[in-house]
Amino acid sequence: MTTEQSIPLQTRSLTSLLTEDSPSRERLLGDGIIQRDLIMTYAPTGVGKSMFSLSVALAVAGGGSFLGWQAEKPRKVLLVDAEMDACDLKDRSSTLLAALPDVDPVEAGGNLMWLIQQEQHPDATFPDLTDEEHGHTEIMRLAKQHEAELVILDNLSTMATFEDENAAPAIDPVLALMKRLRQDGRAVLLVHHSRKGNSGEGSYRGSSKLVVPLDGVIALSRPDNTPIGGTAFVLKWEKFRRERTEDVQDREAELTKDDTSDRSQWNWRNTDYNRLQILASLMHSRLYTTQAELIAPLAERLKIKPVSAGTMHALIGQVCAAGLMSDREWAAAKRTARETREEAEVTPTEDESDF
Repeated sequence: MTTEQSIPLQTRSLTSLLTEDSPSRERLLGDGIIQRDLIMTYAPTGVGKSMFSLSVALAVAGGGSFLGWQAEKPRKVLLVDAEMDACDLKDRSSTLLAALPDVDPVEAGGNLMWLIQQEQHPDATFPDLTDEEHGHTEIMRLAKQHEAELVILDNLSTMATFEDENAAPAIDPVLALMKRLRQDGRAVLLVHHSRKGNSGEGSYRGSSKLVVPLDGVIALSRPDNTPIGGTAFVLKWEKFRRERTEDVQDREAELTKDDTSDRSQWNWRNTDYNRLQILASLMHSRLYTTQAELIAPLAERLKIKPVSAGTMHALIGQVCAAGLMSDREWAAAKRTARETREEAEVTPTEDESDF
């Protein structure tokens, strides 16, 4: 029998890498999740990370869309759940299928495969993400058996046994499994918790080493006005390896019920306000003399492609409409920037001209 240690490593030259045809990775759900991606989403308890990950699973499995992200076609998904009761998962699946009307329920029904800890025999060994001998082998086997293109692990805290989750070496087995799944052609979405009492970028539990090999990190947080008994979150891409498109922008989302049909639906919008705040800070800096000069620094701050002149003009109008800066203040800031540049270009002083 061939063992992992006996398999030789493959190398290739730069010439072969540049000249040989390599199939591009297909999109599983918009530009945010593509084949062989490693993605993590994390949030405080009760914000909606399981509703988010289940919606992703249904959209991918049923060839639909979620929060504006479109699946190109239905694909196989393996969802490992180590926290919830099967009855609750059934109720949530029914609710979310109704909230994702372009998802094909028949395709999703066959493509989405569950491994639910609550349904296992009490003496059965459920996969532990730190158990490389049994846990990794079982998840790899199930993913291969189902031919899953996306594996969702919900969630790290209930699926991994750590002596010290803050120690960098403790996370190595989890990362090893995710990388093995990627090498086997599968994308992974890992669901995780935020640290208690902490908020802001990078406030997930455990070592910072966790995000190093990941292609994307999605943080979910509570909006200012969270509906009572409902699901709502602000979605922020804290990390994304590829070029950010309009598809990969921060969003606000809320799961609501239609008053007439009593049917659930996802409502979402891009969080333009954060983008406007950043643009306003650039405008207030008194470093730019025209709106065109703002295009490059805004793209750099947001890590996106530069917007067009027309889009920049519209964004400046939105900044003023939102009360972040008035037309008069913007005119004064541009004037100050011009005066500062003119002063920097004045002729040398008497002392300087003597040399």
